[in-house]
Amino acid sequence: MSQAGGDGVYVVNAIGDALRVDKAKNGVYVVNATDNGVQVEKAMDAGVYIHEAGCDGVKIDNTKEDGIHVNNAGNDGVHVNKTKEDGVRVDNAGGDGFDVDKAVGNGVEIGTVGTGGVYINKTGNNGISINNAGRHGVTIAQANQVGVYVGKTNKFSGFRVNDAGNPGLYVEWANVDGVHVKGAKDDGVHVCSPKDDGLFVGNPGDDGLDMRAVGGDYIVAGPPEDRKFRVDKNGNVRTDGSFYCGARAPGCLKTGAADVAELVNTSEKLEPGDVVEIDPTQPGYFRHARTSNSTLVAGVISSNPAILKGVQGITVEGDEPEDDRPPLALAGRVRVKVSTENGPITVGDLLTTSCTPGHAMKATEPKLGTILGKALDELESDTGMIDVLVMLQ
Repeated sequence: MSQAGGDGVYVVNAIGDALRVDKAKNGVYVVNATDNGVQVEKAMDAGVYIHEAGCDGVKIDNTKEDGIHVNNAGNDGVHVNKTKEDGVRVDNAGGDGFDVDKAVGNGVEIGTVGTGGVYINKTGNNGISINNAGRHGVTIAQANQVGVYVGKTNKFSGFRVNDAGNPGLYVEWANVDGVHVKGAKDDGVHVCSPKDDGLFVGNPGDDGLDMRAVGGDYIVAGPPEDRKFRVDKNGNVRTDGSFYCGARAPGCLKTGAADVAELVNTSEKLEPGDVVEIDPTQPGYFRHARTSNSTLVAGVISSNPAILKGVQGITVEGDEPEDDRPPLALAGRVRVKVSTENGPITVGDLLTTSCTPGHAMKATEPKLGTILGKALDELESDTGMIDVLVMLQ
């Protein structure tokens, strides 16, 4: 159909399938519709059913409103199986590329297709919008290229599912990407209130999920008023839950740095490498160590701790908390200011506090409660900085 004055195809109250095509070149092909490309209102069975198309199952090009709009289908909103090219293809839709509202079965079901499962490009609103599906929002069985492709949505989400009985999006087998969203003004993929998985990807040949150049956050989980998990655009991960590793995990947490630190209150300005002790004049505060063999020794100021504790103001929704207190390394490998006032330092020497403020020295007569750690480098004379394995004892 070419240049329709209203809807390209409009069906109301169908007893069986609203639109069914078996064995055609294109199952449905609509160009230049001033309203919806295909509109179905209330079908007892599938909204649109296409079986064996020589080219695309459904192809819509240039509509003022939605490319495909299905409301209240007794089975699948759109069902396409065995096509030589795309299962569903929509180019240049003024509204949603694909809109299914209330389907007893799947919002969209695509069987075996020659190229992409669903291809949507240039829409005024959502690329794909599924609301209230009894089973999957969108399910793709086997696509030789991309399972779902959405390119350039002008207003909203690339892919949006609200209230699905099973996974919001299910892609079983795709030769390229399971889901590819390019250029969405809002969310790349938006799934709301699924009764099963929000997004399910099984056995992809490449990435299960690949997101690039987002305007907001990469991943957000939980209701807007109570976010539970978030990965922001800088790669920072925030959660209100706990992190668990199984017994077989080769390493539960892997970082480039090698120390554990805590943000602390200080009674004077401190910098990385300073040896620190408890301030006896201000309980809960820390200062430069300033006497030899001090039992007040507490650790070293770290420059880049692997694990940082005691950060105030962390929330899932918030940005980087403004807590500029210095990190006190309590254990691990740290760069430390040292002095040779008690003799040259060699690898393996135990270190304690010195009379030079903020510096450690060799412990020639180690006493319990005065040891800062063990030297991992050497220093022949004067003062300097070396790697130290901090282990208070």
